[in-house]
Formats: sequence, structure tokens, C-alpha cells
Amino acid sequence: MTSAKPFSPWWQATPDIKRFPTLDGDIRADVAVIGAGIVGTMAAWECAQKGLEVVLVEQHHVCTGDTGFSTAFILHAPDAPFEKIRRQLGEGSFAELITVTRSTRDKLRSLVASQHIDCSWADQPALFGSYVRNDPTLHTQWDALAGLDPDARWVSDSDARPFVEAIRFDHEASMNPRAFVVDLLSRKNLHLRVFEDTKVTRLVPGSPVTIITPTGKITADKVIVAAGSPDALLPDVAKLLTPTTSFVLTAVYPGSPPVPDYLFWDTDSPYQYYRRLDSHTVMLGGADKPAGVKVPNQDDPYSVLQGFLDRRFPGYVRIDCRWSGTLFETSDSLPIIGQHPIYPTIFVAAGFSGNGLSMGPLAGSWLAAAVTGHPASLAPIFSPGRYALLRVPSSRAFLRSPVGSTSRRFSVALFAWLAAAVAIAVPTIAFFSGNALGLGHTQTLTEFSRRLFPLFGLYAFTLVWAQIILGSFAPFWRKYFPRVNTLHRRLGVFALVFALLHPSLLFVGVGPTVYFARTYVAPNLVPLILVGYVQLFLLVTTACTALLMKLPWLKTRWRIIHWFNYAVFFLVFFHSWFLGHNLRSSESLRILWIVYGVTVLCALGLRVQRARRKVNTMQTDSGSSVDLGPIENFPNHQGVPIQVGQTTIALFRSDEKCWAIANTCSHAGGPLCEGAFDGTSVVCPWHGSRFDLTSGAVLRGPATQPQRVWPVTVSNGRIILKQ
Repeated sequence: MTSAKPFSPWWQATPDIKRFPTLDGDIRADVAVIGAGIVGTMAAWECAQKGLEVVLVEQHHVCTGDTGFSTAFILHAPDAPFEKIRRQLGEGSFAELITVTRSTRDKLRSLVASQHIDCSWADQPALFGSYVRNDPTLHTQWDALAGLDPDARWVSDSDARPFVEAIRFDHEASMNPRAFVVDLLSRKNLHLRVFEDTKVTRLVPGSPVTIITPTGKITADKVIVAAGSPDALLPDVAKLLTPTTSFVLTAVYPGSPPVPDYLFWDTDSPYQYYRRLDSHTVMLGGADKPAGVKVPNQDDPYSVLQGFLDRRFPGYVRIDCRWSGTLFETSDSLPIIGQHPIYPTIFVAAGFSGNGLSMGPLAGSWLAAAVTGHPASLAPIFSPGRYALLRVPSSRAFLRSPVGSTSRRFSVALFAWLAAAVAIAVPTIAFFSGNALGLGHTQTLTEFSRRLFPLFGLYAFTLVWAQIILGSFAPFWRKYFPRVNTLHRRLGVFALVFALLHPSLLFVGVGPTVYFARTYVAPNLVPLILVGYVQLFLLVTTACTALLMKLPWLKTRWRIIHWFNYAVFFLVFFHSWFLGHNLRSSESLRILWIVYGVTVLCALGLRVQRARRKVNTMQTDSGSSVDLGPIENFPNHQGVPIQVGQTTIALFRSDEKCWAIANTCSHAGGPLCEGAFDGTSVVCPWHGSRFDLTSGAVLRGPATQPQRVWPVTVSNGRIILKQ
């Protein structure tokens, strides 16, 4: 099997070359579609057919993602237990779903015929069966389907070969998906523009939506995200998807294959699926496993598949191709298709499992209708809004918006005001519990200012405390509020405003003469006033640093300057503890001060510990080293994932030599640490891209972008990663 080609036969029939230009400049469209697989292609095609101006962008070449690695079963039956889907939807909606998927299959067949698309389309029956009689799984599936699908019937014995019993589905099909996509997009369409090698780096919601790429910007009224797993663009949607890796090979028989010209999948777990590819070749898939997870004691998946062939269809075979693909599944086994409930101008399609070539065209049609305001009748069943994570627009959801969104800026500001209000409420209650103000008895502005100024000082101190707690525990807060850093900066501004109002009110209350003479306190307390000036200067410095942190000079220094926040806190603590009359007269305020002090000491300890870890791992651009440990701790002749700071690195060892390369494949995110390693290069386990371990260069596609690599040495038996 070592000589088998590491890609699907579709790549031989339709070579991987660049066919469309890269985006260069700024353009405008009615609809922008991200991802040129079967879903994105059909969505773009359908929108263009409606007369909309459409832009389709693909980060690599068209159909080089999971569509290009599909086994191309076009089945209208769900790739999930039928009884589960029927139980979830109810009999009526399940029957309607079967009707819709059948009509989509027939519509795809008509499109191929009407457009004369050369994609090796073949009409074939399909069998879902068992190798034993009275298989309870198969009978349960039939009970859920019987009477609802006119294309399905029960067969057994000779009619079910190679199964003993099976459910037969008539009028199914197969095709070459790469040929289909490339042919359809290559046809002249005045309303559709296609751009390859155009990676979307940022999606800015709004009306219109802005799509940012390294070579230009796209502004569109509506955007359809059809990029497999939209990790960077829509992380909340990506969290709803579970990736599974499925392995496939093609076996060439010297004569006619011992398999009828049908589509097959069985009830095994994990199940096998297979069909004839031509008069001598069988395509077999299976041995599925969770993507990115190493299963202990798991046999080589391709050996498992060849073992299945040896048992079920014995005889000499030559393995011609072998590859793997990624299936993205949802918890309820139904794809996500529809309008994003938080960003109304963004539409998404994902989670098709093994139904990509049948549900994908369905998603394209539905999304094309949805962007024009005509959602399908079954749309709520597949809507992203069916998940609680996406159901209700919230501050958390808005804070996930990409930088630059008008709604994000508004919601962050609103959330910051609410957080400030909550932070102020606590000290206010504590302050008034001591009956410290007596504002109702004030007669003049100066008296009012004198009574009010300590409260504003308390507000400033509380906001400094809140800013420190947010910043010190940012990794925790970020799990719930990904834009917590923005809120952190907003609170710093509010703290500065209240800190400036504090002495301003005192200035009004005592008058300029007394204020500058500092006779409003006893002579021995004047140094504490000077401490107040220092803390105000430091607070101005840290707040301005946060606001100007994008300046080149501050990019590498603002974090160091931000440590002054701790100095500000402790200076204010002692300034107010010894100088504040209200603090000395209010037990509740003293308790609050102690709580503030203890929590900030804990936060400081955490920051110091984190800083020490950071010194050990260093920054990538510092030219320092990381000691990864003894070489004997790392397995020989295979890869392991290593977390260094925020980066996951795949470390490969061959005896006394090691290599380090970015673990996430630049093509579709596959884990390189699980890939085949030959001593000089590594093959991505998902789609077969090969990378040089020394330079990170692409040795074989579909990847087009190189991987980052790190120098690694072995010194005194320890592995040292140089950054």
C-alpha cells in the first residue's frame, strides 16, 4: 500500500490548478459567498441565477476542501439514524424532509443534464444493509422509514447482495464532485465573479457586511459562510460542529469487482461504505474516528479497510489511491442552514456529515432563497437559532463580533456602562450605609462639592480595582466575554474620569487658595496629598497607554506600563486609608477596602506567576529558547502536539534528531502531529498535504501556504526549541 496515491481519483481526473484570479482591490456585491465547495458553489450559482451580483471567494483553489475528498455518494436518506431524526422532527416534518431531499437530488440531476456538465454522473440504486439476518439496527431503521419514502423498500437474500437484508433506495446517484464544481464555475456568468487564493481574515458584521482579505476588501449586502468549519469567522457556529475523520481507498481488481454497481453502506460501527468506481475498481470508506484524537491501540485505518476487503470480497487487489476526509457533525445530526440569529446579514451552512453532496445543493438553494427574503418551509428545522448558544442576541454574542463592527462598538460601550454602574453600586451602598454625606443639608455649591468629592474618589478606586480584576483574570473572563480586553480599557477610561473629578470637586469645595496651600488637612498629612498626585499621574499614564496601544512604540511596551495599575491601587489604598475621614468613620467601607486589598493581592500573585511562566516560554520574536524536556519523553518516529504559549506545535523525533512545525495544517486545519512522518516531511492526516519539516514548504497539495517551523536542537539529552 505504500505506493498508493495519497489523494482521491477526482484529483487525477480534474487536476489541482489555479483557474480564477486572486482578489486585488476593493469590490462591491449584492451577495458574497465564502468557500468554493459544493455548498458555496451552489449558493453562488443560485444567487447569480436570480440576477444578484455575487462574489465567491476561496482561500485555496476551488473544490480543494472536503468536497474534493468526498466519495460522492448522492443519497437523499439522512446520514444519521432514521428513528432519531423522525423522533426529533415528528412524522410529518420527517416525511417532508424526505420529500425535499429527493427533489434536491432530482434537481441536481436536471442541472447536470441541462448544463451538460461533464462530471461522470451515474444513476445507481443504493443499499443500506446488514450481513446477518434480523439485525435489530436495520429493522429499527426500516420501521422509522417505512411508508414515508416512496423510493425505499425492503429487500433480502439475492436482492440484497452482498447483504443478507437491506433497505433499497432507488434513483440515487454518484458523480465526480471536483469536475462538477469546476465545470459549473467555469461557465460564463455575468453575475458571478470567482476569486481563488483569497483568504478571509476578518468578517465585519453590519449592513453592509465587510469582508477583509490580505489583498482587498469586499462589501456585500449579504454574506454566506460555506467554509466547512467556520472557526475564525463564526466561532460560535464552529463550536457546534464535531469533526470526524473518515478514511478511503480505491482497490483495483484484475477482473470485474465482486460488487454490484450499487451504492452500499452497512450497519457496522464504525460502518463501511463502498461502491464501484469503474469496471475494475471499488471505492471503500470507513474506519471513522474523532478528528484530532489518537485512539489507543487503534490499527492503521487503511489496514482495517483492506482487511474488510479481504474478508468480504477476497482476491488479489492493488490499492491505487488512499486518502481521508473530514465530516463535520452536529449534536442532533442535522446540518446548520440559515440566517445567523445574531448577525441578520450573515447566513451560514455547515455540519452536513456524510450528506454533503445531497444536502449541500439543498443548502445552496435555501440560502439563495433566504437572502432574497423567501426562506423555505423547513428552514426552522435547520436554523442556527435552534441552538441555545446562538438563540438570543446577548452582550456575550455581541462581544464576539469582529473588530470594527458598529453593533460591536455600540454593545461594548453599553456593556461597559452597565459594568461600571454595577461596580459603582457596591461602594455607593457601602458609602451611604455610613450616612457619610448628608447631601440633603447642603446649602451651597461649595458645600455640595466638599460632600460629594470623596464619593467620586471611591468610584475611581472601585473602577481601578475592577480594571485590575478584569485584566488579571482575563483568561477566565475571556471564556464568557471574548472582548473582555476592550471592556478592560473602557473601565480604565471611566476610572480616569472619576479620578480627575475627585480633586476637581475638592478644588471647587475649598477654593483655589486653600486647595493649593493644602491647608484643608493637618500638616503631617500633606505627604499623603502628594501621593495622590503621583497616583493620578500614573493613572493618566496607564489609561493613555491603553488608548494608544496600537502605536508602534507602545506595541511592545504597553503591558509593562500597565503594571503601574497595581502601584496606583496600593497608593490609593494607603492615601484613602489614612486620609479619608469617611473611611475612618464607616465600618462597611473599611470592610470593602480590605476585600479590595485581598483580592488585588491574589490577582497580583496570579500575574506574577503567569509572568514567570511567560519568561520560561518567552515570546516568539525574542530569539530565546524553550526547554521541552528529556528526549526520551518523546516517542520515536512519530509526532506529538506541544503547547508553547498560545501556539500548538507538532514535534517529530527520529532517534537523536527533532523537528518542530505548526500543528494546524494551512489547508483545512488538520492536526499534523497525527500525520505520516518519513524523517524529512509530514503528511496531513486529513487531506494528504505534504510539508517539508525543515523549511515548512508545501511539497504536495492541496495546501498552498507553507507551515511555520522552529529550529530544534538536542543538548545534554534535552530538546531545546529555539524561538
